[in-house]
Amino acid sequence: MGLLATATSAFLIALFVLPPEGIGVGQPAHVLGLGLFCTIGVGISVLAELYHRHRRWSLDYQKELAIQEVQRKSDERFRALLTATSDAVYSTSPDWSEVRQLVGKPFLADTKTATDGWLQTYIHPDDRSQMLSVINQAIQRKSKFELEHRVNCADSSLGWTFSRAIPLLDGNGEISEWFVATSDITERKRMENALSESESRFRLFMDNSPAIAWIKDEQGRYVYLSKTFERLVGVRFEEWRGKTDAEFWPEETAKRLRENDMAVLELGRPMEVVEVTNADGNESIWLNTKFPILSTSGERFVGGIGVDITNRKKAEEALRRSEKLAAAGRLAATIAHEVNNPLAGAMNAVYIGIVDPAQASQMLKIADQELRRAAHITQQTLGFYRERGAYQQGMLPKLIEEILTVYATKLRNRHITVQRRYSCGSGSHRKRVSRGVRTMREISSC
Repeated sequence: MGLLATATSAFLIALFVLPPEGIGVGQPAHVLGLGLFCTIGVGISVLAELYHRHRRWSLDYQKELAIQEVQRKSDERFRALLTATSDAVYSTSPDWSEVRQLVGKPFLADTKTATDGWLQTYIHPDDRSQMLSVINQAIQRKSKFELEHRVNCADSSLGWTFSRAIPLLDGNGEISEWFVATSDITERKRMENALSESESRFRLFMDNSPAIAWIKDEQGRYVYLSKTFERLVGVRFEEWRGKTDAEFWPEETAKRLRENDMAVLELGRPMEVVEVTNADGNESIWLNTKFPILSTSGERFVGGIGVDITNRKKAEEALRRSEKLAAAGRLAATIAHEVNNPLAGAMNAVYIGIVDPAQASQMLKIADQELRRAAHITQQTLGFYRERGAYQQGMLPKLIEEILTVYATKLRNRHITVQRRYSCGSGSHRKRVSRGVRTMREISSC
């Protein structure tokens, strides 16, 4: 601006003051004009500089006002945020040696002035070393950190908090202070601890139960096995986690297990099934109760509790075989008795025929009749063990006649007469025959 003002003054003096022929040495007018030229130039330069400084100061002042307005609005928003948030908020010195004003809300006790005893006042003794370690690492890295830890609450109770700390850096990149927001997570921690205790009790109960237990997801992948399952089946959960039955059992076994699982999910209710597994040639029979499980997120699972009934089934089968043998023994004794009677009669008839030739012809007929009856009983006995086709109409009278033949001697000895009336109408023939057989057994036992 000064050069512009000097050039302008020189131009004006040259135009209006100096003569056309220029400045002459020794001419007072010329010297006076030159002095005037310098004075005007300097004056204009001074005025221009003053104008420039005033304008610059005005701009700086307006900028300062704008910055102050922005800062004011920022402070208002920050105070509004502090009022609206449920978090406790505070700041600390760069090295965390002291905590400045702390707005604790109902959670932590407020502090109006800086304090250097914040660690003992607010932090649980068992968490102090961990918190100092995290703070020192963050100071070295000039980075933010997050930490869950226990605190002493304003009501003297023990609580949990989630702290987030951010360093504020100055123009040289050094930490000027820390800004910290801390959330009350006491209730969440209580729920987590309660859930953890519940899961521990569940696992302790299931792991010591004689029944096996498992949980599969909707795709049939295992997500839980009890210790009893691992012990009795001889597997490890780490090997079964996320895998399906098709990866461990034979194809048919895995197919039946999957069908039962899907039936439980489709019905949406528990189902009791007997399932057979076969591993390395060892067959196991399980009485399993399967039930659907629906998670809070909508995922479906199949849970199961099972009892090994292999030994029970073997015992039942052995009992059935024993009962069959006993029944066969009773039947054999009855048949032997029934066969023995006609044989004895035949032998007596033959003996009389030998002793008394006059009665030989009649005795031989009696012997033949008794032998035929014994043969008929034998044939009917063999028929009990032969394959028979489906029941056909007309078979029932024949079956009754065969039963009456077996018990003919006992009926005759007890002077019992059986009247036969056969009907082919509707009804349960099996029940009628069963009642008849029971009656014959009662007679034979008398």
